[in-house]
This record gives sequence, C-alpha cells and structure tokens, in this order.
Amino acid sequence: MADGLSIAASVAGLITFADVVVCKGYKYVKAVKDIEKSLKALVDEVNKLSGILHSLKNVVERLEYDNIKLEPTTQIHCVEACYQTLQKILKHLEEADPATAKSSYDANKLKLRWPITSSRTKDLLAEVERHINVMTLAMNADEM
Repeated sequence: MADGLSIAASVAGLITFADVVVCKGYKYVKAVKDIEKSLKALVDEVNKLSGILHSLKNVVERLEYDNIKLEPTTQIHCVEACYQTLQKILKHLEEADPATAKSSYDANKLKLRWPITSSRTKDLLAEVERHINVMTLAMNADEM
C-alpha cells in the first residue's frame, strides 16, 4: 500500500464497512423504543464519519491522479485505527441483535438490550469523533 491508489482503496474499504455499521445501527435504533441518546448519537456520528470518508476518498484519488506523492504510512495507520473502532461498534450491534445467538434479550420486558454501558457507548462516541477530526484534518491538509 505504498501509492495513492492503495490509500484510496483502503479508504473505500473503510467506507463500505462504515456503511454496514450505519445500516445495522439505524435498524437497531428503529427497533428499540426508548433508545439511549448516546447510542443514537453514536450511530449518527458513524454516519457523519462515513460521509467524511467519501470526501476523503475523492481527495486521495485526485492527489493520485495528479501524481502527488503521498506518505502512506500515516494514512494507513489512521485508516486501521478507524477500522478497529468501527469493528468494535459492529460487534456490539451484532451482540444486541436478537437473531444472533449472543444476543442480550430481556424476555420479561420484551425489548432489546444494548450490550454495553452508557459510559462505554460514550467512549466509542468520543473515538468516532476523534476519527472524524483526523479525517477532516487530512482533507484540509490538501488545501494547504
């Protein structure tokens, strides 16, 4: 992954993964009546991150087209860190899905239960917000 095309491909893969998280997240939010505000905010921020990643991919592709040399090590590190965060969120969404064996389902209340604490959800939200800031900075660096 030493050229701009590889970075663009990595970002494209991250976009696909973020879109899966957003889709599952909104399905979960819709299914739960009294959704915790921090969980809805988390899904909204992942959606925002997905949009920023789409824009970042366009910037990287343009730089590659213009034959501008990119420093791939830093970008790939940021992509990998973002992927890890999205993977954690997706894992929790899958744990909350009643169709999976690992689901936390409260039969007495007949409602889905989010498998992590509010505090942990807020930590994940902060991680996503940091990724948004990093990706936004990467796009703005092109302007400089």
